[in-house]
Amino acid sequence: ERNERLFYKPLISNVEELLSIVYTPTEYYDFLGEFMKVVKQNYGEKVLVQVSNLKLVKDQINFQAASDICNRITVVVLAGLVTSLMLLGGSLANHTFLFFGVGETNVPVKEVRKNIWLVDSKGLIIKARKESLQAHKKP
Repeated sequence: ERNERLFYKPLISNVEELLSIVYTPTEYYDFLGEFMKVVKQNYGEKVLVQVSNLKLVKDQINFQAASDICNRITVVVLAGLVTSLMLLGGSLANHTFLFFGVGETNVPVKEVRKNIWLVDSKGLIIKARKESLQAHKKP
């Protein structure tokens, strides 16, 4: 059996100071705001910050941020698209895409959807299925 306080003490000398950030929302948001300010100063406005729980912080920060799940999905999809375009040539706008396994994070914005076909467990998502579709899948 190990004592957590003693186990982590050698790794982080200011545990007491850090615990308040973890457990007090006000101090957490103050810390986050200060962190974002430093990021803007060092890297400018065009930087994307990954946040573990975007719902908690999206109203607290005025910054481009992505949650963990969105970030992973986006990176994998973008890598596939870039690699495909390198092999096939042409531009992104000249291609049509099919997304399978549509969840809320996979449904793109309306302007993009004209070139994208979506498939779920029941098949192609089309207007004829509109009544039986979940809200985030409706065309």
